[in-house]
Amino acid sequence: SHRRVCPPDLRRRLDPPRRGMRWQDRVLLTLAVILMALLLLRVETARGQTVTANVGAEASEAWGLTLQAGGQAVHPLALETFVHAEVSGLLARVHVLQSFRNDSNDWVEGIYRFPLPDGAAVDRLTVKVGERILEGEIQERESAERTYQQARNAGQAASLVSQERANQFSTRMANIGPSDTVHVMIGFLVNVDYRDGAFRLNLPMTFTPRWGAEAQPATGAPAPRPHLASFAPADSHRLTLRVDLDAGVPLAAVESLYHDVDIETRENGYTVTLLNPDEATDRAFELRWMPEFDARPRSSLLTFDDGQDVYAQLMLLPPRDTALDPAPREVIFVIDTSGSMAGASLDQARAALRAGLDALGPEDRFNLIQFNSITETRFAKPVPGTPGNLRDARNWVEGLEADGGTEMAPALRRALAKRSADTLNPATGQTLLRQVVFITDGAVGNERELLLDVADRLGESRLFTVSIGAAPNAWFMRKTAELGRGHHTHIGRPEDVGQTMADLWTHIRLPAISDLCIDWG
Repeated sequence: SHRRVCPPDLRRRLDPPRRGMRWQDRVLLTLAVILMALLLLRVETARGQTVTANVGAEASEAWGLTLQAGGQAVHPLALETFVHAEVSGLLARVHVLQSFRNDSNDWVEGIYRFPLPDGAAVDRLTVKVGERILEGEIQERESAERTYQQARNAGQAASLVSQERANQFSTRMANIGPSDTVHVMIGFLVNVDYRDGAFRLNLPMTFTPRWGAEAQPATGAPAPRPHLASFAPADSHRLTLRVDLDAGVPLAAVESLYHDVDIETRENGYTVTLLNPDEATDRAFELRWMPEFDARPRSSLLTFDDGQDVYAQLMLLPPRDTALDPAPREVIFVIDTSGSMAGASLDQARAALRAGLDALGPEDRFNLIQFNSITETRFAKPVPGTPGNLRDARNWVEGLEADGGTEMAPALRRALAKRSADTLNPATGQTLLRQVVFITDGAVGNERELLLDVADRLGESRLFTVSIGAAPNAWFMRKTAELGRGHHTHIGRPEDVGQTMADLWTHIRLPAISDLCIDWG
């Protein structure tokens, strides 16, 4: 074995020799990347179908490289994977360089599947086959397929990248010669996740097997299901990884959740590398960094110049929770009591409502709405959170029963109706912060109509959704919260109610930023 040294410059690994290059070798790579995954469209709506494959059932289920030689699927050894991520604030630019070799005596076509983070947008592809280099471009799927077939039939080296799932892409390569070494470099952008006071970057390094086939988002055809393990021996494929981290704000801690790493301080940030030079690609890499919260908000402005345009990213970091005072609110609780909520779902919904009522104070105002085939409001208008009103509300909650249909639209419209003139903060004279907490399993079929209703009637309200049960309409609940400028929370088990609702109230009881505007000068 030997230590693999990662190159400082990815492009240097792929630079072709300038001499003896034929014009045929300059054929343009095609890249079909379906960007619909970047829209928050439902992958969950994909219907199961029978799995098919171009190179046989075994090949269709393998992750890694599959070569089609003499009608047989061959799985050569993967040589190495080098990952370089450059993080700037809330955006990460990632390059993945993968190398493998055709050890057969035939000219072959190859399929290489690789995982991507959720929401990643592939925008670069370079393939070096032997001494030939090919640069990729983005085309529509049908056009890319035609270009690829024409190049393959002409005996030219060609590659095609396509999306199989929201986070699974495959690379097809034609006319790979005997003993050819193939280097594939893919570049993509992905957002950094921020939640619970920490930033996270997750880079999957392997596939998890899926139960059943899913339709591909672009074609409706079933997507291959990869095995969890590679066909290559365990000691054949090694990972080299580097992260250059510029968080834009001072950090309290940087840590890797699943790998031992070396963290070095550099100008404007940190460099993170793997300690093990022979790390296997058998688990995701996740880096987490926690900012230093202060009594006042922090801000940072990061810029990027691509040679044509200058892009700017403004990031605001809220102060620590202890520096914030809870603001008086008007909270409207909406609970689904339709027949689909019978049993454990309604029990969880009642517990969630009780937790919400317990979080109210006398300076807050609130009301409750239940809906099934009809809509019922507990109070004629929002009332203060006094002990008497809260006791009345708790008794009403305990008497709720699940029955009837799911007529959600009237309840949403009532919750988002314009407020009366007395909903003012008595201390400041300003309008109370209005929050609508919507508790349901989302068992509706008119999602589009309901989402349009929310967008049209939201006004200054914030809509927070709480999905209930083991199999709620999660996409609808997430999308409703997104349009409502709120947050989605899921409660799957009765024992989760307490902590989940406590986390939700922590999120919404301390508004850190309001009346945000940008002065462009």
